[in-house]
Amino acid sequence: MKRNTFARTAVGAALISVALIGLAATNASGAEPEGTACNAADLAAPHGVLDLYDVVKFVHAFENQASPADMDDNKVWDLNDIAIFIDTFNAGCPS
Repeated sequence: MKRNTFARTAVGAALISVALIGLAATNASGAEPEGTACNAADLAAPHGVLDLYDVVKFVHAFENQASPADMDDNKVWDLNDIAIFIDTFNAGCPS
């Protein structure tokens, strides 16, 4: 099945925009790069901090239908996964 490049680009741009808006609400504790992920949206180092690296890793995984982006673990990459990622990211890291 051929993918719609415009739709993929629009989804990626929307995710990055939402993430940038939400960055101010994240826990910027300066955790060690090899620490433990603080929640399901904490996909990239440094762990313990939600940042643009996590968004980029999610978008890349989503485009490639890789497991980190299957947030509801149903083997279907859809808008529900994007909504779960955004909600989890915006929830931030526990203090």
